[in-house]
Amino acid sequence: MSFQNAHNFSIGTIYAVDGRSGTADRTDHYIKEIRNAACLAASHKSAERGDPPKCHPETRTAVIKDMMSWIDSKDTRERIMWLSGPAGAGKTTIAQTVAERCDKEKKLVSSFFFSRNAGRDDGEKLIPTIASQMVVSVPNTKEVVASQIQQDEALLTYSMEIQMERLIIEPLDYVRTHTNVENTKSHSTSQVGIHHSNVPHLVVIDGLDECKNPTVQSRIIKIIAGALQEKSMYFQFLITSRPELEIRNTFSSMDSSEWTGLVLDDSYDPDKDIETYLRHEFSTIKRTHTLKKTLSNDVNWPSQKDLKTLVNRSSGQFIYASTVMKYISNDRQDPRHSLLTIIELKRGESRKKSSPYTELDALYTFILFTATDQIQEYEVISSVFQALLFLSGISIKSSQSLSGFLGMEVDTLKLSLVDLHSLMVIPDSNETEIRFSHASFSDFLKDSSRSKKYHIEKKAAHSALGHQCITLIQEVPQIVMQKEIFHQYPHDYAKSVLFEHIVQSLFDESLLYELNQCLPDIIHQLITHVHLERQLSNLLDMHFYLEKPSVGSVSMKLFYYKLILSNIGFII
Repeated sequence: MSFQNAHNFSIGTIYAVDGRSGTADRTDHYIKEIRNAACLAASHKSAERGDPPKCHPETRTAVIKDMMSWIDSKDTRERIMWLSGPAGAGKTTIAQTVAERCDKEKKLVSSFFFSRNAGRDDGEKLIPTIASQMVVSVPNTKEVVASQIQQDEALLTYSMEIQMERLIIEPLDYVRTHTNVENTKSHSTSQVGIHHSNVPHLVVIDGLDECKNPTVQSRIIKIIAGALQEKSMYFQFLITSRPELEIRNTFSSMDSSEWTGLVLDDSYDPDKDIETYLRHEFSTIKRTHTLKKTLSNDVNWPSQKDLKTLVNRSSGQFIYASTVMKYISNDRQDPRHSLLTIIELKRGESRKKSSPYTELDALYTFILFTATDQIQEYEVISSVFQALLFLSGISIKSSQSLSGFLGMEVDTLKLSLVDLHSLMVIPDSNETEIRFSHASFSDFLKDSSRSKKYHIEKKAAHSALGHQCITLIQEVPQIVMQKEIFHQYPHDYAKSVLFEHIVQSLFDESLLYELNQCLPDIIHQLITHVHLERQLSNLLDMHFYLEKPSVGSVSMKLFYYKLILSNIGFII
């Protein structure tokens, strides 16, 4: 519909310009102002995003089916969908695929892909961006939106709440109540069934956690939820993000009828999708690489074993697989050699020329920087990482046991990790294991060339854990717990692995010195422990290391070794 017969009318707070005196030029002028205030690079179509990742046609079919079912539903009351998952799980790829599909099917109103790069992390630009795209996808709103700017040229400097009201809700309300467009005739005034599935109604907001201000992240969700209470607002909002604290808390505080959630977890069988993706990418390399004639004749490359290794290392997340395949497909390298490099890559190897993990490392570094910058207690986080990497036994890694081992309250432990949910699985239950979401994150932490200042050095970690074992062994447990699993409780665990940590620390002298200060008591507790055989086995390991002159001070090691044996002999 056009406003050709309109004559300077005012409807609520909406003012429409004279339809007979240059309306088109004036409209374009004010729409240009909106676009200047928007972030055009955030669109799923933007050339500035390069070639954005999209799902392989045979992957992510289950989760996309669930999303499309929600998008096409005429009766859904939950008009916000939150797709969450850890870093690298493929959220942006899925969002891009859904946005492109819905755009093609004329269901998409707008898209905004947040990113820390290229100025796409400013949440204040979200509403102008939605409005600038809405006037194209829902053209009946164009002249009304322009009239809003004409009436108040400072509107684009106002708060997001006011912009949502004036640039989105009021234009939609006007269109709903003052047009006879076929698609809006049957719009119900209720909030259920207000749109048809073939009318543009979906707004995609990807990577909300990459909006630079966590407070703004929460505010955006609340603004959207508030807007959806209006009868004229028939849109649905697909929001994707990592499960960061502000976002989690905001959704948790909302009524369950306002939103629905999907989590990218094992229920969607990501391993199958990743293998499909890998096979497709290797097939593409064989067809397009400089060495395609040689590669195409190698029917045994890649081997099933190598494929399985890559799938296992991906840990259900596409970021590892996609990063690796980018590395292998490099035309300047033999893909077979590149794959072998990946398969054989181990912690601490030199990577002078290039690294297949550049993108992954940048992501992990940023997340750690953000988390540690906010709580300024990386020592606590580092101690947790040391424990998760080098404590043996799942039971000791529950919140309850881990906090006990590290000598802190459970709540202190969990608070130290609140900004790391995208990298870790932190269950609500205190009895369930805390773990890293992605296997490559532990590789990252162990490799100093990748993690830099966040590196968890093995020798230092075992020394720290050994010190903690000594502290625990000397303590008398204040609470007697019923024993079910040997490793379940910190004090028993400390007794069982002390010498193992001593060996793995390469006989750290500070650890041996502390041990000497309380040796008789320590040995007594160890020798009376039910797992004496393990201690004696660790002593043999110690003997092996004692004969290696490159490890620590030989004279000092021999002294402590004899001291330990003499104490054991005395007690026996």
